[in-house]
Amino acid sequence: MVNDPIADFLTRVRNAGMVGMTKTLVPYSRMKNEIAKVLVSEGFLKSVGIVEDAGSKNGTLKFLEVELAYKGPDDKAGKKTPKIGRSWRVSKVSKRVYSGAKELRPIRQGFGRAILSTTKGIMSDKDAKKQKLGGEVLFKIW
Repeated sequence: MVNDPIADFLTRVRNAGMVGMTKTLVPYSRMKNEIAKVLVSEGFLKSVGIVEDAGSKNGTLKFLEVELAYKGPDDKAGKKTPKIGRSWRVSKVSKRVYSGAKELRPIRQGFGRAILSTTKGIMSDKDAKKQKLGGEVLFKIW
């Protein structure tokens, strides 16, 4: 059992990018699905879809099929550089971190994003600032 499913999601996506995979599967949840949609809209991921696997003992399992985005062409060694380089889990199970709209600052001089859980759903810091919303800062990604 995973104690922090959001951190598990980020780790799976980062690891898949480091080995050059084009797609990876992540156990489904509505929260992870919404986070993945925000990451697609911000350009960190190419696409996300829901896949069902009926071959398990417990019945049908759902997975998120995440297609990774990469920067530019391959380097000289033939290795692709993923758009998700690092991520930092801000609000954890043991300590929740909240931020108001006025307290949101650019991440990595504007090249990164903070993902927030607000009263109007999961959104990036850029969108939350436009709508003048604050919320729980889930993680930062760059």
